[in-house]
Amino acid sequence: LSKWGLSELEYINKNYSKSYQLSEEAYLYFKKMNNQLSVATILYTVSNAALKLGNVSKAKDYANELSHLGEVLKSNRIKVSAYNVFSEIYIAENNYKKASEYLKLTNKYKDSVDLENTIKNVFLTDLNRVKDETKELLVEQEVIKNKNNEYFKIIIISLISLVLLI
Repeated sequence: LSKWGLSELEYINKNYSKSYQLSEEAYLYFKKMNNQLSVATILYTVSNAALKLGNVSKAKDYANELSHLGEVLKSNRIKVSAYNVFSEIYIAENNYKKASEYLKLTNKYKDSVDLENTIKNVFLTDLNRVKDETKELLVEQEVIKNKNNEYFKIIIISLISLVLLI
């Protein structure tokens, strides 16, 4: 896991060679562990690092695998990452038509991811509201139950007192 984080830091610091090395090691580790989500995440870094190092062929291989995982996992978020890498690859190859196609796909799926996030946030907000209302109702129910118990006790005591008086 630390190689994964270090590879990200090296990439941010523009040390692409070190980033590539670390992310490739992390990629092999996660692949061996069959952790597809982590593989997808590290593929984004390793493909970009490979591209920055001029290894377009390797970058394409990793981007293809990333795209495939996006399909397998049915993840628009992963597809956005893959299409973004492909657009960068085609820019590097001066194939601006293909780069434009992938940028359009990136934006299409990014909008879908944004919509999914909005829906998720609305759902979570509603869920939290319902939880809060349920807690309030449970507290009210407990208060009513306690009052009813007190009334019941008063009625029982009153009946006992009435029976003793008769």
